Amino acid sequence: MTVTIYLPELFEAVTEGTISRWLVQPGDTVDVDTPLVEIATDKVDTEIPSTTAGTIVELLVAEDDVVAIGAGVVRVDPHAPTDARPPTHAPETAPDVTPVAAQSESTVAALQTGSQPVAEQPLTRIRQTIARRMVESVRTAAHVTSVVEVDATTIVEQRRTYGEELRRRTGVKVTFLPFFVRAAVLGLQHHPVINATLPRQRQ
Repeated sequence: MTVTIYLPELFEAVTEGTISRWLVQPGDTVDVDTPLVEIATDKVDTEIPSTTAGTIVELLVAEDDVVAIGAGVVRVDPHAPTDARPPTHAPETAPDVTPVAAQSESTVAALQTGSQPVAEQPLTRIRQTIARRMVESVRTAAHVTSVVEVDATTIVEQRRTYGEELRRRTGVKVTFLPFFVRAAVLGLQHHPVINATLPRQRQ
């Protein structure tokens, strides 16, 4: 009897993720919380851990597949023998001992002849989302940079006074971000026009 591990709920409003890279293969032995796969979403990239110990039986999805939250991604045999082979790792390669001068000369020659290979790496989903929204922001809002100096002494003192206590009580380190977010929220409540967008112009 095998156990199916499902793609858990990751973050609010995230309904699917892309399989970036499998960290295990069929036959590998895993423990509870062993990372199984890297998932890319519109918000963040993360690793999905195993919820049971055993041996990987089958990968239900392939790399680059888009998987919905709650879908099965891998099957594990919790009753597999303990002598199953351990997770495989990439073979070690001999270090590059080419002299630095020779490397520099070959690189310059490749650039001059135009033969320098160009490695293409697809953007992750989160980077695609960031790029798309940056372009959208240019089309919908006027961009301007304004620098205003603010006396943040009170914030620094509050963080120094209560930060360590809150960290011990909640396990969360207090940064300056919550203070700035609070200030932005109050500012938008008083000046909502700051969050205005330009209407789409008719052709």
